[in-house]
Amino acid sequence: MNIIEYLEDKGIEYKTRGKNVSQGWIGINCPFCPDGDPSNHLGIHLQTGIISCWRCGAKGSIFKLVIKYGDSPHIISSKYFKSSIYTPPKRQFSQECELPSEAKDVLLYPHKKYLQKRGFSDPLFIFYRYNLKCCYLTGEWKHRLIIPVYMNNQLVTFTSRDVSDMSNLRYKTCPNEKSIIPIKECIYNYDFVYNKAIIVEGPIDAWKIGEGAVALFGKVATNKQINLLGKKLKEAYIMFDSDGTEEAEELGKQLGLLIPHVEIIELEKGDPAELEEREIFKLKREIFNEKFLE
Repeated sequence: MNIIEYLEDKGIEYKTRGKNVSQGWIGINCPFCPDGDPSNHLGIHLQTGIISCWRCGAKGSIFKLVIKYGDSPHIISSKYFKSSIYTPPKRQFSQECELPSEAKDVLLYPHKKYLQKRGFSDPLFIFYRYNLKCCYLTGEWKHRLIIPVYMNNQLVTFTSRDVSDMSNLRYKTCPNEKSIIPIKECIYNYDFVYNKAIIVEGPIDAWKIGEGAVALFGKVATNKQINLLGKKLKEAYIMFDSDGTEEAEELGKQLGLLIPHVEIIELEKGDPAELEEREIFKLKREIFNEKFLE
């Protein structure tokens, strides 16, 4: 629905940025708030048409707002959906994803030392548990730890981490045209979580947390990733790096529209991969109410 055109035709003021307005949303005065506070507390998500008031808690689809303004959803649909028809170009992705030919199934010494440096006391376990690969001295992916990404038990793409710290590009990802699914439309470890998950930024954070953790490949979640989480989870616990508080809160707002229970776990410093094992065990026992054997 062309939401902005509808608001402009109705003469309703809206804000695209500023206080109470998150990225991808616009803010208007909430007609559901009982005290008529003029602040832009009602957010409208431009892509999904979901509305949510951060103040009074009103939620629903854009049609709930349309009815509040005294308009018929049927008439609104016929006018504003027609005016915003858009056919996106077809994206060309690969029918099959292949790991680099130079990637080896053997844990090489530099890669082992890197994992130990990141706090993994048993790097061989991590290597085989997550089906990692090693690239050594030659090729496009030299000095990299290859991290395969699976969705529905199928290899769909991969990313990599430079273990030499000589490359300006620490993480390097399979190009979209060589992926079955682009990496920012995937959730790392998605196949192995049910109902509850701890959401972290990267795969290394997920390895440190272990079972029950998923990763977004960055601080900012795409709509595809948010929808995937919304379909599978009933409880989400967002634990980003200490410098990702703002992004975590934004993700929490969006997931809160889809998932009954969302919490943000803030770290005083560092990232989840730097947590001690006893801290992780205590956290997982509290969230999952069971012991994880790793």
